[in-house]
Amino acid sequence: MKKYGIVVPMALLSCMMAVLVLASTPEQRKSRHITLRAIQASVEHTLPEAHEMFKRAYELDPGNNEAAYAYGISLISMAQDSAQLHNGLSLVRQYVDAYPEDYDETSYYAYLCRRIGIFDESQRVLTRLSEYYPDKSELLASLAEIATLKDDRQTARDYYTRFEKIEGQSPDLSLRKMALWLQDKDTASAIGEADRLIAASPAIPDFYVLKGNLYAFLNKPDSALGYYKRAEAIAPEDGAVKLSLVNFYNENGDTAAYDREVYSALLLDDIDLDVKLQLLAEYVTPLLERKGNTEHADYLLSALRDQYPHEAGIQDFSSRFSAAKHNWKEAVEQIQIAIDMDPANKGYKAQKVSYLVADERYEEAIREYEAARDTANPQIEMFFYGVAAYTGAERDKEALAESKRVLKLIMPNVEPTDTLTEASGANLNSRGLKVVGTIYSLMGDIYFREKDMPNVNLMYTNALRLNPDDASALNNYAYYLSESGGDLDTALKISRKAIDEDPENSSYLDTYAWILFRKQDYKEALEYQEKAMKFSEGPSVELYEHLGDIQFMNGLPEDAVKSWEQGLMLDPDNKLLQKKVKHKTYFYE
Repeated sequence: MKKYGIVVPMALLSCMMAVLVLASTPEQRKSRHITLRAIQASVEHTLPEAHEMFKRAYELDPGNNEAAYAYGISLISMAQDSAQLHNGLSLVRQYVDAYPEDYDETSYYAYLCRRIGIFDESQRVLTRLSEYYPDKSELLASLAEIATLKDDRQTARDYYTRFEKIEGQSPDLSLRKMALWLQDKDTASAIGEADRLIAASPAIPDFYVLKGNLYAFLNKPDSALGYYKRAEAIAPEDGAVKLSLVNFYNENGDTAAYDREVYSALLLDDIDLDVKLQLLAEYVTPLLERKGNTEHADYLLSALRDQYPHEAGIQDFSSRFSAAKHNWKEAVEQIQIAIDMDPANKGYKAQKVSYLVADERYEEAIREYEAARDTANPQIEMFFYGVAAYTGAERDKEALAESKRVLKLIMPNVEPTDTLTEASGANLNSRGLKVVGTIYSLMGDIYFREKDMPNVNLMYTNALRLNPDDASALNNYAYYLSESGGDLDTALKISRKAIDEDPENSSYLDTYAWILFRKQDYKEALEYQEKAMKFSEGPSVELYEHLGDIQFMNGLPEDAVKSWEQGLMLDPDNKLLQKKVKHKTYFYE
């Protein structure tokens, strides 16, 4: 479908009224009458008709600059290739050159040229326009940016100097000039620019922060810290100053000072809550990644909750933090507080269902899901959390029915049993693709439990067509293939791709090792199973049993028995493990 976007400036309308009486030939008069009708159509938002009328007016009189402008803008908005784009620009240029003092339309033409990389033309018309409007500082800023893009740094600095005479000094302007000096490897001039700012306004802390940032960029941490400290001495409660110290200590590995400054920053009223939450996220993420002690992070978050007792966003953050620590019970309680504070937030409700599913509280998750799914436009992720709840509760019939209902809701033109093509998900964004792909994967899980491998293959083929890099789907499909007597080479290839997506995931490493075991490649299987044990977040019956099986086949029967015993401690009723431990040998299932 063609898209029309005609911008009719008031200046153009005024010009039309003036030149209408000057039209001398019948074609010119007709052209101008059609242009006026086209302007009226564009005002009334009947844009396709306006487009055709501007085109006709221009064809009748190519000298009709006003029609040329509007027709050109319309062509640009519809352009499918560079030829159409440049044709539209040439028509707009006709108007701009006819009325060089038209500030708005010349500026817009220059913007269009700059956007597609025609820098010389953009510079030409802006230079001419700045001669008409020498006090318009924004023209000088635009010319400086174009000169920078053309790598003409001296010209860019000259324009910034002229800009400064009109607007005065500012950190942003000095930063731009400093960047140009640094590109020329002239650090002395860059430092001199920062010194000019400080000398002009020695009581403004931002200027000291700017110079500290410059020294940090130049890898002179002692000098950088000195200027941050001078800024702090001037304004100890200034949020920007505090954040500069936080970043400095973090980047230089001074954990004690970093902790201290983060805590101070969280207590400052001068820093927005969103910034504080981002700061806290940056603080806790490395702790979670290295499974470090989160006690201090818990304290910081508690302090923030005390400071903002009525902010749902903090409860949301707290729930995500608890979830990252796999403390699902606490995550559910915290997100419920956020829901109570902001009951219209659909994302919070979806989070609660996801936490309940993760905590294996499937029946609660189903009740929450069923209460939310029929409301107006629930968050799309809610659907796969709901299907996951039915699946986890082993209510397979309902899970399949709900999956098919949701798939039909999201993709009305596709049957759930169809084999998808590359075009099937064309109308879905990344979130939609993830949701639909996950639902297909969950259906595949159910069909595997029912030993319906044709449908397992169909569901996972569809899931991976929509989201080929879904590591979880890759891993599950590979495992199902290996367990059902499928093509082990294909299973190994799919499993390898899952590991490439997430190389430290113990479940994916376990699957890969188990497929190697099935292929009787016992030595390499042991290597990957040991990696799976290394990266495991907690003891697992399956990991210990697989390790024992692989150790046994590698001629390590004593190690194998110890591994089986570890698994049996976790699942004392496991008959197969009991048998292996009792007879100290591997049994084929």
